[in-house]
Amino acid sequence: MTVPIARTSLTEAEIQSVLSERARLRADCEAEMMKHFMEVSRTMPPEQGRRYLAWVEKQTFLHGQAMEERHRTDQGGHPTHQHQM
Repeated sequence: MTVPIARTSLTEAEIQSVLSERARLRADCEAEMMKHFMEVSRTMPPEQGRRYLAWVEKQTFLHGQAMEERHRTDQGGHPTHQHQM
């Protein structure tokens, strides 16, 4: 749940701290995901591993679109995007 900034008593410094922590957590998560993707690709035959990594690039943060946008759900909790491999 989010609260509009106008309704909070947070200072600019506190808001910056929250944003910095969110960015750090996102970077840590993305680094762990990349490590996992690379590990998975190495379990595959070389050509299949390359196709998998190409698919990963299109489906994740590597594509340049925030993962939040790629994995949005409608109000019923259903994905709004279909991923194709």
